[in-house]
Amino acid sequence: AGLGKQSFAFELILERQEFFVEVADPGAARRLGIGEVFAHGDVADLADAARGVLACPVCEQGLDVGERPVRCPEGHAFDVARQGYVNLLGQAPPANADTPAMVAARDRVLTSGLYAPIAEQVATRLWGASVVLDVGAGTGYYLAAALDAHPDARGVALDVSVAAAKRAARAHGRAASVVGDVWGR
Repeated sequence: AGLGKQSFAFELILERQEFFVEVADPGAARRLGIGEVFAHGDVADLADAARGVLACPVCEQGLDVGERPVRCPEGHAFDVARQGYVNLLGQAPPANADTPAMVAARDRVLTSGLYAPIAEQVATRLWGASVVLDVGAGTGYYLAAALDAHPDARGVALDVSVAAAKRAARAHGRAASVVGDVWGR
């Protein structure tokens, strides 16, 4: 089931290459205001990787990710956890959200190399990526592979699981991690 959702997210994003997508053309970074990324785990990671990509889950206006807490123009505020992720869920995670044990198990399987060919194919299909949005990111494994293959790209890992967001926040120095639900709207 998890692979199906990830596959859907990648297909959806590859079809729409200009905005809110897995991959954007090189000029999209400038249009979205993506800047340089600073020390991994710092607020600057979130600010630079996610600027112009995230919207407030309450009013749907753009979020200013350059400050703590992250805010929208209406004043809705979201704290950046010390582990490096921002939680936009606004409620308890759903019952099917991955637990810390599930995330650890998934990490062991993914880092074993078993899924490396899939990660390589995902990265290959993201030619010219400047912004990568991984919906249902889990550990951030596929996002990290995409960012490794595209050194000028920035990424955002999105998942409903806090445990997954904590792990994804450490997946890559050019990736922001967000707890959120794209299916709940």
